[in-house]
Parts: sequence; structure tokens; C-alpha cells
Amino acid sequence: MIDLAGKALTGVELDDASILHLTIDGGWLLSVENDYELVTAEGRHRTLDGAETLMVSSLTGQVGRLVRAFAIEGDGSLVVTVGDVGLSVPASSDYESWNLVGPDRVLVVSMPGGQLATWGVA
Repeated sequence: MIDLAGKALTGVELDDASILHLTIDGGWLLSVENDYELVTAEGRHRTLDGAETLMVSSLTGQVGRLVRAFAIEGDGSLVVTVGDVGLSVPASSDYESWNLVGPDRVLVVSMPGGQLATWGVA
């Protein structure tokens, strides 16, 4: 579908609504709206455990590094590896879990239940 491997992470932000935003070279914006997990050299951290500040700090430390792996799974989950940090976002049964906006009006949304909605994806 879409593979952002080889592109650089250019920004990380956690907004007031606790939505994680990752900007990726080439005009891509990944927004994570539901619980997620981060794997770092220090261990495994989950938003459910209240580790958002540590997680954002770990991701911010990867700005400028390349996306090593990017996989949108058929069950609506997302797995991204940037530098030496792995981000996993499971699908949600009740909420939109994440969305990816890109150039040329590309939009991919992990819908409630894990179905993927896509626009502008070839």
C-alpha cells in the first residue's frame, strides 16, 4: 500500500488532546489518536501505563533519522520503526486509531473495528 521506509522523521508533537503527530519527509503526517506502544533500548512503554512524556521524548530523539520499517497491517494496525525506536499502533474496536495524510490528497484511516479507509491510494 504505502511504504515510507527510507524517509526521514522530521517532527514529533503531542497536542493538547494527547494526539501524537509524526511528520515524515515528503509531506506525510501520521496522527495517532488511540493507545500505542513504543519499544526502545530502555524497554517497552505503553500509553496505557501513562508513559506518554517518555515516549514523546524517545521519538523526538529520532528526528532526522530514517524510517527503517513502515507497515500498515490488514487488521488496521500500524508498525513503524524509526532509528532504533519501534512504534506499534493497534486497531481499536471503538475509535479511529490512526490516520496518515500525504501528498496528492492521500489519506488512510484505521477505522473502528480495524477496517482501513483509503483515499487517493493507488
